[in-house]
Amino acid sequence: MKRERWPVILLTGFLGSGKTTLLNSLLRDPAMAGTAVLVNEFGEVGIDHALIQQACGDVVLLENGCICCTVREGLAAALLELADKRDDGTAPPFERVVIETTGLADPIPIMKLLVDDADVSHRYGLLQVLTVADATCGMVSLDAQPEALAQVAPSDCVWISKADLASPNQVAALQARMELLAPGASVLSSASATDRGLLLLACSESLAAAPVERRLGWARLAQAEHGIDCTCCPRRPLLTALPHVRVHSQSVVRSAPLRWDVLGPWLEMLMQTCGSDILRLKGIVCIEGEEEAPWAIHGVQGHLCAPERLSAWPGADRRSRLVFILRNGADDASAAAGPDDIGRSLAEFEARQGIATADLVFDSSEAA
Repeated sequence: MKRERWPVILLTGFLGSGKTTLLNSLLRDPAMAGTAVLVNEFGEVGIDHALIQQACGDVVLLENGCICCTVREGLAAALLELADKRDDGTAPPFERVVIETTGLADPIPIMKLLVDDADVSHRYGLLQVLTVADATCGMVSLDAQPEALAQVAPSDCVWISKADLASPNQVAALQARMELLAPGASVLSSASATDRGLLLLACSESLAAAPVERRLGWARLAQAEHGIDCTCCPRRPLLTALPHVRVHSQSVVRSAPLRWDVLGPWLEMLMQTCGSDILRLKGIVCIEGEEEAPWAIHGVQGHLCAPERLSAWPGADRRSRLVFILRNGADDASAAAGPDDIGRSLAEFEARQGIATADLVFDSSEAA
């Protein structure tokens, strides 16, 4: 019998951004009942006392049917132990898992674990990376802290917190910067009830049931008119360059359907060549002979996940779009994925197969 795989929401954000406040708010909603929360130390979570029902060992039962567990022996071990306890009835059943990182954590290793570890990926699947950014001081954190940059770049959703405490200009500036830094992400605001509803709906989905229109980030990617920061669109403000890290986004947009026998080997080659330089790959692609519905493509630091067929196109536009978030050392002149290299490599790959690439569009943006 095939075992159930549970969706994982990776909740990250810089110190003081409001992760715990958002988590408490989500857990209070009936739609999020049956959520398991994993944290490094329970004392760091600050789950409101009103939510706590009783404690038994490392498992804290919450009043809405959720549970909270400490992580002491490593995340992989904690996830597998939690799954075993659910199977044998020693832990309450849950429908999803939220992993809350510390304020200085890089989410990429956790993402890799969820997609690359055979035992973990057999029981769990990454639903979304949710990053919280403080509207009052998020710009300062991005300019000064490489950890904040690393938390935003691979996001599926950026939640702008404390919007009620910031000026409209602060919120608008932070949103514009987030859209540049995380081109495959939805940017939502705590000041919007509509955005709160979108976030709640996306967080309460199962792995199998979430259509593209309710997948945070994927819908924005599918509606992009051009490549990232293309020359015909007004340039948005760039992040201040950091001396110790550079982040680039590169996009490939195709109007003609792609072929699996070209796309698959090309992506595998990129993952092997660029490795950890590719923080994240996200794409919605139209495949030759299967044009009625798109495929979702994603990968994390050298690991390419299995493609996933979506139920339908989110609109009339059926162009393929691939967005790469890349990190290179500022002094590494030999970095494998320089500006425009990815788009050109696809053209070269197709040329060797005798495929014309006249409709290939690729754009690059140095985000930090």
